[in-house]
Amino acid sequence: MRRIQDIPAPRIAAIYCRVSSQQQSTEDRVSLDTQEAEARKWCAARGWGVDNEYIYHEVHTGEDLWQRKVLQQLLEDAKSRQFGLVLAHSVDRLSRDATAAHVGIITDQLDRAGVAFDFVTEAFEASPIGFLMLQVRGFAAGIENERRRERFMRATRAKAISGKLIPGGRPLYGYQWGPERSPLGKLTKERLVPDPVTAPIVVRIY
Repeated sequence: MRRIQDIPAPRIAAIYCRVSSQQQSTEDRVSLDTQEAEARKWCAARGWGVDNEYIYHEVHTGEDLWQRKVLQQLLEDAKSRQFGLVLAHSVDRLSRDATAAHVGIITDQLDRAGVAFDFVTEAFEASPIGFLMLQVRGFAAGIENERRRERFMRATRAKAISGKLIPGGRPLYGYQWGPERSPLGKLTKERLVPDPVTAPIVVRIY
């Protein structure tokens, strides 16, 4: 019986695209569509085919591993060897685990299935040194994510101490965001004003 590694996998690439939030999926500079488009260019330049069945889009934090259902489906599909390569935009799209353990688990499962992997924006060499550097980059991405979170929390605390509004995803019922906008035309969400439609309902309740 031939080992699975001895059976050539088709020269088809599975493309994995991930963002952390629904807003990033369309607005971020590495949106899902942008990641897919860049990955398709990468494949075309290197002679890899792309099958729409193996395009994986996921909206989930990169800090999780087993909770990412789309990633887990990709790893399960890899076992059938319907594709020979998994391509992600960058290491931090694959994982933001500060310990680099997730990167090791993912790459180990792909390696056991005999499926290669690579990144659009970062060169990867399938060697012990290459695997080590991959885990180092995964670790660095996780550390930067923790720093970004700390900066955000520090800025939030500073706003609260100064008495400024800390905006959420949507305004409180009965209110709407003030008309102030940034130079790019986006609402600054610096203050709340009564919503002429819903504010009378709140007044009637209280």
